[in-house]
Amino acid sequence: MKKNIRNLTEQEKLNSLQKILTLSELIKSYQMLSDNKTYYGFVAQDIELIYPDKVTEKVLLSSHQREMNETEIINTEVIKFVENPIDDVDIILSINELKEENALLKTELCKVNPLYAFC
Repeated sequence: MKKNIRNLTEQEKLNSLQKILTLSELIKSYQMLSDNKTYYGFVAQDIELIYPDKVTEKVLLSSHQREMNETEIINTEVIKFVENPIDDVDIILSINELKEENALLKTELCKVNPLYAFC
């Protein structure tokens, strides 16, 4: 039985969306030595930066390997987001685009005058 059920705050929704967007940027393609097929997924070291509690380390034949449950990680954020949608996702995406543009403009301005406070 579930208890302490509550709606997410707007900040929690934003955090989930940001994590989903970050996860989408971390997807890699790779091939396994055993079958040479192409797979898509995550590298545990990347995921560990966002979800340190979801990545475990084990020792196999004197080498350390990290492992994770990709499905659990993706489901965690997608379910949070789908069950508690943000009123206007386009606004959030636009904010992220503006942040990127702002960072680029700051970089260009710092080339012109490195004494600006944000350089």
